[in-house]
Amino acid sequence: MHITIPRTAAYILFSAITIKAVPISSSLSSSETTKALPFSSLPPSSNSHDPFHLTKRDPAPFQLALDSDFADPSIYLFNNTSYAFATNNGNNINVQLASKSSSSSTWSLRPGYDALPNVGSWSVGPQTPNGWPQHNVWAPNVVQNDFGQWVMYYSASLNYAHTFHCIGVAVSSTIQGPYTPYGSNPLICPITQGGAIDASGFQDADGSRWIVYKVDGNSMGNGGVCGNTVEPIQSTPIMLQRVAGDGVTLLGPPVQLLDREDEDGPLIEAPALVRAPGGWYVLFFSSGCYNSDSYDVGYAIAENITGPYTRYGKFLTTSTTGLTGPGGAHVDVGDDVMMVFHAGEVGSRFMYSVELTYGT
Repeated sequence: MHITIPRTAAYILFSAITIKAVPISSSLSSSETTKALPFSSLPPSSNSHDPFHLTKRDPAPFQLALDSDFADPSIYLFNNTSYAFATNNGNNINVQLASKSSSSSTWSLRPGYDALPNVGSWSVGPQTPNGWPQHNVWAPNVVQNDFGQWVMYYSASLNYAHTFHCIGVAVSSTIQGPYTPYGSNPLICPITQGGAIDASGFQDADGSRWIVYKVDGNSMGNGGVCGNTVEPIQSTPIMLQRVAGDGVTLLGPPVQLLDREDEDGPLIEAPALVRAPGGWYVLFFSSGCYNSDSYDVGYAIAENITGPYTRYGKFLTTSTTGLTGPGGAHVDVGDDVMMVFHAGEVGSRFMYSVELTYGT
């Protein structure tokens, strides 16, 4: 892919440092459930009470959005249409796409369509015996940068070490894509720590842009559940990286927000960051193992984006939702706040949605 960087540029002031940011150019329904989030008066605390209050309305607390394998979904509301992107479907589609209009409760999957038909050259390797590529693309996430261009973060395996994933970036002039890989190297790749996955973009109220992601330490684990319950157990920290207005220029070093604890099992992953009314930052994340009913969604709260974050317990679990292994959640703020997540057995992890509202 040919990338052209124009001479015209925007200048963005970050912490009294002037950073030159340039646009990337290339040749290229309502849910039945609400959760009240009373963050405006909630101070960070070490107590274990749950500040979320689930209002369960019949017939079910969560809406089945797609009844096909659509793991690690992320969502973006644009021009009265919600777009959802998901992990590869195991059938030669790198990134799946679904959408629904704001006036409808029905999601439509675009079968056979690949929002990322080609991955970065750093992930292009030999094919499997059945002819499928070995990119193994996971957890795509899409944002619109300061120049109106669409940027996709995705995880894919390295061509020289297929057991490790790193985070790549691709760009498009439209939200649906197709997206074209940007650059010849991954954007984030701490290979000595196991690589990186599950990138999620976030724009703060002051316009600053960030990426939260997981260092995939369990890929270097010593065995057991998800490869990381046999001592010595590896760290799987959630990291925060600042980026420029183009969404691809890294600014400074990453900051660690959380790491796995004994109660998490082998890992924490799939971070999603939200800024609630009152200025509180809410970090959703999964723990447990993706292929079991231990997988869940927890959350932590901080007054500042860089932390410290205080855990407030579990948000979605198998026992509280009646769904197997709910996880991989993502939240997008539109007129309401919609969360999407997957649940079910591997190979049939369906997408569910729930609308979140802020209480007092």
